[in-house]
Amino acid sequence: MTTAWSGPWGDDSFDDNPLHRCLPAEMTDAEIADWLNQTPPPPVQLTKSRVLPWLQSAFVATKNSVLIASSVLELMRQSADFQDPRVAANRARALQVAKILANPATMRPNASGILVYGITGVGKSHIFSLLLGRIPQVVDHAPNFVCAMLGLRQLVHLTVYLTGDGTPKAFFVAAILQIDLILGTNYCSEVGDRDSVATMMTFFMHKLVLHRVLFLVIEECQERNMAINKHNGIFESLFLGVLNFGIPTALVGNPQGVRPVLKWSQIMRRLCAGGVFRLDPALEWRSALWRCDYVPGIWTCNPMQLPDEQWCAPEDLPKALWLLTGGFPDFLVKLRSLSIKSAMDRGSLRVEKFDIDRAYASPFYEGNLKLIQAFVERNASALSSFEDVDVEHYALLWKLLEAREEGERLIEASQSATSEPSPASTASDASRSPPTASQPTDAVLLCAHESESPAEMKRRRPFKAARSGARNAKQFPAEDVRSPEWLHSQAKEIDL
Repeated sequence: MTTAWSGPWGDDSFDDNPLHRCLPAEMTDAEIADWLNQTPPPPVQLTKSRVLPWLQSAFVATKNSVLIASSVLELMRQSADFQDPRVAANRARALQVAKILANPATMRPNASGILVYGITGVGKSHIFSLLLGRIPQVVDHAPNFVCAMLGLRQLVHLTVYLTGDGTPKAFFVAAILQIDLILGTNYCSEVGDRDSVATMMTFFMHKLVLHRVLFLVIEECQERNMAINKHNGIFESLFLGVLNFGIPTALVGNPQGVRPVLKWSQIMRRLCAGGVFRLDPALEWRSALWRCDYVPGIWTCNPMQLPDEQWCAPEDLPKALWLLTGGFPDFLVKLRSLSIKSAMDRGSLRVEKFDIDRAYASPFYEGNLKLIQAFVERNASALSSFEDVDVEHYALLWKLLEAREEGERLIEASQSATSEPSPASTASDASRSPPTASQPTDAVLLCAHESESPAEMKRRRPFKAARSGARNAKQFPAEDVRSPEWLHSQAKEIDL
């Protein structure tokens, strides 16, 4: 999307930093959520081919997505200040990229990065595509004598993808080609196969500074293409170099892909200064993320003429959908789009249970079932068949969930037992009449309690199962378990 900013020479509107004009005004997190949490109306002529893109254009403002958006907007404003074209030194920097890179001692940290990672289907790329999609990507600035420029074609933000083979040359060629496609330039003709990796990196970074890029997103950070040591630190130099030139960078990928990056303390400190966000699917249907964010934000999108058939009780809908999707927002979008398409195929005015069953059994959904079942069944063994999934991470979370659920069951059983009439309360209610042989006094009851054998008293301990459950989970030492309440409080601290 291109926006043209125009104005007469010396107009008062140029007294501020022109790079800020493409950015939204500063907002609180609540205002960012309102700004993002908008579902566009369905197209007037909604066809089957447009159902999925329409659903994917809906932004579900979760806690993490709002924090990511807030961090990105803040980093973009800081970058605009650092690259302010009104300052002569900032204008000169764009012409001295090669000289500065040749003398790293003259460079100082000027920008921060952000790290967003998680397994497939949790919406990592979706957050950035929709957030940056609301900000103009190309802005044509009019002549401005205050900034000493006859014009500027600004590339506000750029998203590039790491190539499958992970070679630096292929990455730089693809990135420069992406700039050409967006700006309509022909920079690709200025680089060739004979150019060294260092030359290509300098050329790429020069174009980022020249066009005042305020945010760079590097996508598809996978294990196969992020072996930094394999390429003699080229990507390390790229990340640090871009940050030193005042361009904040987001690294987006899966856990195995970002792991090599986290082995470098300097990269981790700089690249993670804007926040480290690990996105996971909803691990249980009761989680607020699933019940309050994903299900209302995605499943209620309805382009049909009539509301959906009520195929289950409203309070049971989150659980039913979680069992069908494993808690993945991407799979929920896929299931919803296939259900709508099925209803359109039948000429129905609403989505019915038949359409949901048909979508779940569809060959377009079958490829997701193995991963879905592994999460629904909490099956670490089945999950280990996927090489790009951190099995140990989810096995630990599932154990914590099981410990929390066990604690909740024990608390519920304890509360249920205390709510039943006890012999003591019965004796108190019968105090109006003289005690009989069948109605022992309080003293008799007290003596009876004190005369219990150690074995009988051990059977009365309500938290024995909690101790056993914690020992099996191997997360909480048995000697630290005081009560079911303790176990419950420890496990529920983790937002699942």
